[in-house]
Amino acid sequence: MFIMVEFLLSIIIVLLLQIGVIFLTKIIISRNNNLAKKSLDLPPSLPQPLSFPIVGNLLQLTVRPLDKLNQWNKKYGPIYGLNLGQKYFIVLNNHEVVNDLIVKSGSKYSSRYHFNYTNPVLIKSNLLALAPYGDKWKRDRSVAYSALTARPVKSYYSYIVNDSEIFLKDLMIKHSQPIYPLQIVKKFVLSNMLNILFGDKSSNDELLCNDIMKVMDDIAEYSSPISIIKDLMPILDYVYSSNNYHADKLHEQIEKIFSSKYDQFLNDYSEGKKLPPSFLSQIQEAIREKENSSIEYEDIWEMLVSLLNGAMETEVNTLMWVIACLANNPGVQEEAFRELDDICEKNKPTLEDELDLPYISAIINETLRYRPPTPFGYAHMTNKDDEYNGYFIPKDTPLLLNLFAINHNERRFIAPDTFRPSRFMQDSSTGSVKSKSILLPQFDFDAGIEGEMNRKRSSLKGLLKNNSPSLTNSSMPMHMSFGAGRRYCIGQHLAQKQLFLALAYILWAFEIKPGVEDDGITPLNVNLNGGNLSLTSFSPYPYKVRFILRKDIGLLI
Repeated sequence: MFIMVEFLLSIIIVLLLQIGVIFLTKIIISRNNNLAKKSLDLPPSLPQPLSFPIVGNLLQLTVRPLDKLNQWNKKYGPIYGLNLGQKYFIVLNNHEVVNDLIVKSGSKYSSRYHFNYTNPVLIKSNLLALAPYGDKWKRDRSVAYSALTARPVKSYYSYIVNDSEIFLKDLMIKHSQPIYPLQIVKKFVLSNMLNILFGDKSSNDELLCNDIMKVMDDIAEYSSPISIIKDLMPILDYVYSSNNYHADKLHEQIEKIFSSKYDQFLNDYSEGKKLPPSFLSQIQEAIREKENSSIEYEDIWEMLVSLLNGAMETEVNTLMWVIACLANNPGVQEEAFRELDDICEKNKPTLEDELDLPYISAIINETLRYRPPTPFGYAHMTNKDDEYNGYFIPKDTPLLLNLFAINHNERRFIAPDTFRPSRFMQDSSTGSVKSKSILLPQFDFDAGIEGEMNRKRSSLKGLLKNNSPSLTNSSMPMHMSFGAGRRYCIGQHLAQKQLFLALAYILWAFEIKPGVEDDGITPLNVNLNGGNLSLTSFSPYPYKVRFILRKDIGLLI
């Protein structure tokens, strides 16, 4: 017993000594940096809240972090510094700052900050969303984008329709029962993405789907708050040293699954088999058409992982949020029912109905604004020293886009804390609700790197100006939930089609109501205040809802 106590005391003493050394080192480095800045006559650093030794501002973010960040936004302005553990971050909080830095100065602000504890899984796989800014990233992004523009996405419509119908039937089986629909939603998104990526009905392989679902869940663990805290406080590396081993094993699983699927495709492609439309077939043609393409084998299967991981984070969260929001807003559902019944009557909605179902599109846009599925996206990083509004921004500094604050900016959105889809249907000149609208693309028009975006710039600016009350005298996107600048989400067009049809099907067939207590009467609370938050994901707390049939069951089969 005494030996155990002595051992524990030794560990505590060692940890305290390490903390003391780190603290003193931090003070010395800080003073040296200040002296260096004075000797070089550099601009002052950004304002920032008072932080504590070792932990920085982490303790202040343990309770309702989005509210705390908003308080600092009001106190320190739209751009401020933050110490997360032992790492200095810069937080961007409005459209104007994002436009100035991420868009107009994109060549300096488009690299990525790498969290060490996610590196073994995601960075080792060199996923497109996390790859450093440079020629290789531009090349890979261009190839992936070629399979995600409007024309190739249209060739994926049959997959979206078929999987949406299966999604509808899965919900029908549970109709009127209080359920937590997460697994049904995850199955839909995973199945649809696998069919689109490979075109070979991979979603029918139950074992494969289970393996991939587990891998995606494990990847999410490496973006959890505890994993990120371990990264921000290197002293914890002694406690969690086994983490890298598990991450390496997970990376091996990812490579085995996706490289084997790509090998199978390459065999069929080389044998000249007639292949169904797919993301893989599209990019293979794009590579073939580009002479002397330097894209490598690993780059392709890594694209597959990147796209699937992105969909499982963003689309699943968005659908879970939209179901929760609708359960708490019956008036919004009534408006959607009127639109669907008027346009579709007894027929299921189609993707071709999108222009005639503006309110469905508005609900999706409002959900993305109201509860962004990735509230900070992936951290950008500077690759050069810079100066902004008289403040010094050092090279290799990570930047967080506070999308929640940006999407809740009172100067751009009236009553931003209210779920109000009609805001995306108003005529900016009259304030009246338009009879028809569209799900407007959330493109960043000033990024200047995608040829198709440049070709569409003029017409899309006109559409935005006429359809969004939040963009008066501005060409910025209505919301930034798809990101901004050179790193905006290239899969957004596909995601919009998937989300549109899934939601149109749900509201055509069902009314969404909160679950009920055991008495069968008292409604359960669907909590929209807060959620499960990490730096790359924002999902609602678990809830139960009921999908009440609006149509004859025979119409759904």
